[in-house]
Amino acid sequence: MVNEENEWRILHNFINELDFNLAVDEAILRCIQEGLSKPTLRLWRSSQPSIILNKSNEVPSKILNEWQSLGLNVARSCMNGCLIYNDEGVLNITITSNELKDKLSFKRLHELTYKFISSMLSKFDLKPIVNEELRLVLVNNKILASISSASFYDSNLIFAALYISPNLNFITKTLSQASSLEKEANIQVNLNEVKSTVKNEFEKVFNVSLIEEKLNKKEEETAERLYKIKYSKGEWIIKGEEPLTLKDILIEVYVAYPPTALDRKFIEAINKAIEPIKDKVEVRVWKRGRGIPPGVNLTPGLRKASKESMIPALIVNGELRLGRITFIPSENELKKIFEEALKEKN
Repeated sequence: MVNEENEWRILHNFINELDFNLAVDEAILRCIQEGLSKPTLRLWRSSQPSIILNKSNEVPSKILNEWQSLGLNVARSCMNGCLIYNDEGVLNITITSNELKDKLSFKRLHELTYKFISSMLSKFDLKPIVNEELRLVLVNNKILASISSASFYDSNLIFAALYISPNLNFITKTLSQASSLEKEANIQVNLNEVKSTVKNEFEKVFNVSLIEEKLNKKEEETAERLYKIKYSKGEWIIKGEEPLTLKDILIEVYVAYPPTALDRKFIEAINKAIEPIKDKVEVRVWKRGRGIPPGVNLTPGLRKASKESMIPALIVNGELRLGRITFIPSENELKKIFEEALKEKN
C-alpha cells in the first residue's frame, strides 16, 4: 500500500504513441483507486500532430475528414473538458490522486492545478488569466493551456496540455485562439527548463516532495489491456463506445438497501459459482438508491432492473439475466450462465 504523507512521484514517460499515453493515464487512475500507486505527476509528449477528443465529444464525420486531410491524428481520452491539440511541442501534464488518502477534493485539485500552471507561466514573465468555465489558461487572450479531468470512484485525474512550442499552423486551424509559450514570451524555450519549472512550482503549490519513479508492473499491465480493448479501437476513438469491463465478464448484482437475507445469499451463491473463473470476472454489487460512482457507466441491464425495481437481479455483460428471484439458483445454474457469457466473449 502507499504512501508517505506529502510525497508524490513524478514520471517522465518517453512513449510517442498518443493512444497508449492516454491508456497509461487511465491505468494510473485505476491503480491509484485500488491503492496500488502513489499520487502522481506525469509529464509526457507525443510526436504526431493530433486532436484529443474528450469522453463525450460527438464530432461530425465531415469535421473528422477535414482533420485527417490536414494530417491530424484523432484520439479520445477518458476525460471531460475541452478539445485538445497535441504534438511534440506540447507538454502534457497529468495529476492523479485519491480524494480520501490524499485529502484533495476534485474541486481543490482543479484549483491547485490552475494555480501551479499560472505560477509556472509567471516565471517566464507572463501574466496568465484562468477561465475555469472554459477550462483554459490564457495569456494576452491566447490559449496557453487546456484542461480536462476524469474521476473513477474516489480518485481524480487532471490533464493539462501546455502549449510550449506547438506547430502554430496546425493548432490555429483547430483552436483558433491558441498560441505558444515561446511566442507569447518571445523566447526560445528549452524543454528541460520548462520541466524543471513545472516540477518546482508543483512542489511549492501542492506542498509535496516529488520522487522520480517509473510505472509499476500493475500499471503497465493495465495500460496494455486498456490499449488493446479500448484506446486502439475505432469504436472508442470515433464513437466513444467503451468496453463494459477490463475483464472477460462483467457480473452486476442489483439488491435492496439495506440488502435482505435473500440478497445476501444470492451474492454468496454468485461468488461461489465464479470461483473457478474469478480472474476473468469483475463483480459489481449495486444497492437500490445508492447511485453510481464517478467513472462507471450504467449498463442497459442495470438500467432496466433499476427502472422496473427488479430486486434482486443478475446482469451479465450488460444483459439482464435474472430478476425478482424468489429462490437462490443452484451453483450449476449460475455456472452455466457465466460459461455461456465466456463463450460469447471468445
